[in-house]
Amino acid sequence: MHPIKHLYSRAGFGLSVKEWKEKESFSRSKAINELFDHAERAAKQPIELNFSAPSAAMGMDAKKNKNKRRKALVAQQNIQWINRMADVHESALLEKMMLFWLGHFACQPQAEYALHYTNILRTHALGNFREFVHAIARSPAMIKYLNNQQNRKKSPNENFARELMELFTIGRGHYTEQDIKEAARAFTGWTVEKNQPEFRFSKFHHDYSSKKFMGKSGDLNGEDVIDIILKKPAVSEFIVTKIYRFFVNDRVDKKIITSLSNQFFESDYDIRSLMYTIFTSDWFYDKKNVANQIKSPVYLLANLLRTVDVKFKDPYVLIKIQQALGQMIFVPPNVAGWQGGKAWIDNTTLLFRLNLSSFVFRAAQKGFLDRKNLNITNQQTLRQLDVVISVKEIESVLKKKSNEEIFDALQSLLLNTDSSYTSADFNTLLIKKNTTDFIKTTIMALTALPEFQVC
Repeated sequence: MHPIKHLYSRAGFGLSVKEWKEKESFSRSKAINELFDHAERAAKQPIELNFSAPSAAMGMDAKKNKNKRRKALVAQQNIQWINRMADVHESALLEKMMLFWLGHFACQPQAEYALHYTNILRTHALGNFREFVHAIARSPAMIKYLNNQQNRKKSPNENFARELMELFTIGRGHYTEQDIKEAARAFTGWTVEKNQPEFRFSKFHHDYSSKKFMGKSGDLNGEDVIDIILKKPAVSEFIVTKIYRFFVNDRVDKKIITSLSNQFFESDYDIRSLMYTIFTSDWFYDKKNVANQIKSPVYLLANLLRTVDVKFKDPYVLIKIQQALGQMIFVPPNVAGWQGGKAWIDNTTLLFRLNLSSFVFRAAQKGFLDRKNLNITNQQTLRQLDVVISVKEIESVLKKKSNEEIFDALQSLLLNTDSSYTSADFNTLLIKKNTTDFIKTTIMALTALPEFQVC
């Protein structure tokens, strides 16, 4: 695969036809520097909820029901995020890093907490991991998700303390059950302002007595616990291994992990520096690290929307598609996040994945309606599937090209393997009477191939 294409498939969500034409001739360094420069500018701009949808989208009952309104707020932020991933004017690298951290610091934020949580991810995604962990520990979304508002000196709740070590920082085997108990005491009194996404420390509920954690003793608080954990080199190896599996290869190279871990630890957990080393390393572009990952459902959806200009009459259909594919932003299966890899493919999702573009292009509901978890009526779904698609930009980029040249260009863009199909291989599927229909049917044919499922 072309190195620039591989870079953007891992450091983003693939390329649009126009982007591919513009960046195909880029040197690696130019493309990488552009990605990081854009990400650093974008990280300084917090996300705001800017969403307009048909008033009927939530239904009359939802307007009267507080719980449904809160769910609608999260859904709106979900849709905004999908649209940012698909938007070529947004920072693909920043959004991809945020998606990684969403799976790492897995959380189910409620209502306005989702926006606050998203902006923590945005601020720290390419920043300092130490500062990131401190921010997550104070996040109202995480405090509520892991019940730390119930963590009080007379009845410690160990949920956050346990996940902080097991999943967020150092991993199993590097702490004891007693460490968990002592850490929980250190985080007593860490709670949330009532009805506001703001951290609050309740001194009346904090345990000020002496604690012994990982060999350190004293009146330790939450900040102390985090800093003690981060003094362990095992943290660096744990985080680097997860990043390597997400961005490079599920099969880790121990020598590379050791080198990256040493760098990450010595830099005091500089995420940007770590990612820059990964993307500039020759081994990142090795054949064994190319087209070896199954696209996550969110990636698959964003990748398709980045390729084709799609407008849904009811944007909430993006929620339904995520549900049907098996991954929904802000709704991880548990605090461990999404398993990824082959777990994305099963008998219930494979057919839908392969036919996703056909669903979008034809607004076909067969199969989609069969998903029991959708719980919606046919009439509602038909309204949701009202979609407008434009391939004008693709046509403008590929103008004056023959059908076979158009097919080759789209194959080069959409498939991440060394495929050598010709339009004749899809003769019964392609409409050749005009360029618009030929482009649409070519995209449908190519995105239905197994090769489109990997990046």
